[in-house]
Amino acid sequence: MTRTYLGFVALVVGCLAAGCVVVQDDEGPGSASGEGGSGGEGGSGGGSAGAASGSSCPVAAGDRARVEAIVTASVATASWITSNSHGHGAFAGRGFGTAVPLTTTGVIYSATLAEACTEPKTFDPTCDEPEEGAGEPTRCSQLACEAAGKLSAKVWLDGLPATVPADPPPGDVTVHKMEHTTRYEEVGTDGLELRWDGEVEIALADGFSATWTPEGAASIAGGEVSIGSLSDEITGVAPAAIVFDLTFGEEAPAGELLYGTNAIAAVTDVGVTWVGACAP
Repeated sequence: MTRTYLGFVALVVGCLAAGCVVVQDDEGPGSASGEGGSGGEGGSGGGSAGAASGSSCPVAAGDRARVEAIVTASVATASWITSNSHGHGAFAGRGFGTAVPLTTTGVIYSATLAEACTEPKTFDPTCDEPEEGAGEPTRCSQLACEAAGKLSAKVWLDGLPATVPADPPPGDVTVHKMEHTTRYEEVGTDGLELRWDGEVEIALADGFSATWTPEGAASIAGGEVSIGSLSDEITGVAPAAIVFDLTFGEEAPAGELLYGTNAIAAVTDVGVTWVGACAP
């Protein structure tokens, strides 16, 4: 199944492709369906922590497609959360979770709330039964009412570190850490204020490693995103951190990858264009 998020195209597999149905249960304010999204595209070449500083590109040529895969995962996460979150109280929809870049592994859910949040309350965590012999980590989630009209949804992978198939193949990726939390605040008659953050740490056999720290926010009114933003940090692929900033909503998405104060790539609805010292 191919989905387009903010102009990017990535592959979503697992339960999303199968068209899972959201159901309600008695374990919490909502029950989730869906799992496992692809971490994005790209990823050719090898290389380790990056290239030299100064006038040269801080990201090695063979690692740039892998950085693009992280950008794609971030945009896909924002699209999934915002497009599956709507309404107030019981029967409202909430999207949460994220994918692990450069793998076919992720924890991506949508939920229909069975009850409104009226007071602080934490619900029991739910973990999927791992497939026998699959060797994949266990996908877990937990919902919590933080206050009246305020909900949080946390996802994580249990059993880390774990080795999972690379996307694209061949090879494997070791996932050292994966957790992600989305928070929802009901405002006005039908509006939502969303915020999300997390941390994903991966390593490839050829020496490439990266830690992705996503951070996003969005305002939804009338079922539409009026304004949204991403401000992620990617470490390990260059001598210092790379920052990914993006705005989206009523206007076309626009952003950039920053290394220090210098833009090394432009990000639009058609993808990533490397610029300056990183231009092809």
